[in-house]
Amino acid sequence: MIIGERIRNIREDEDILQQELADAVGINVSVLSRIEKGTRQLRDDELIKIADKLNVSVDYLLGRTDEPQGTGFQKGLLGDINGDSPLAQKAREATTNGWLPMSKAENPEAEKALEWLEKYNKLDINDKNTINSMIDIALRSKENKQSNE
Repeated sequence: MIIGERIRNIREDEDILQQELADAVGINVSVLSRIEKGTRQLRDDELIKIADKLNVSVDYLLGRTDEPQGTGFQKGLLGDINGDSPLAQKAREATTNGWLPMSKAENPEAEKALEWLEKYNKLDINDKNTINSMIDIALRSKENKQSNE
């Protein structure tokens, strides 16, 4: 029931009508009403669209965290690698101290991670939430597969 309650609470706090959210997700308003009441489960694609529209993480809607924007990348702790965020400062410090080689020749994975980070930082919050949601779903799927083995 936590998912439906959180969706309804955020929707009401943001003054978003059920019809508006239902339209954004591509479902009938009666379906959204049942989701909010906890009598209908969400499909993965619906969960992602709702999280995007409400500007919260999928983990928050699922009750896995009480932080609407999640943690780590979702909170933007990394930010711009040249910025002032704690993780960006640590990355620069590690690079200058030789702990983390950043050239393609020395560490191609680190270079790829920085390229990804630069692209990620150019996205707006909705696009970041979509990516975060997709990562959350992929990780849950991986966890489920590992627990079934």
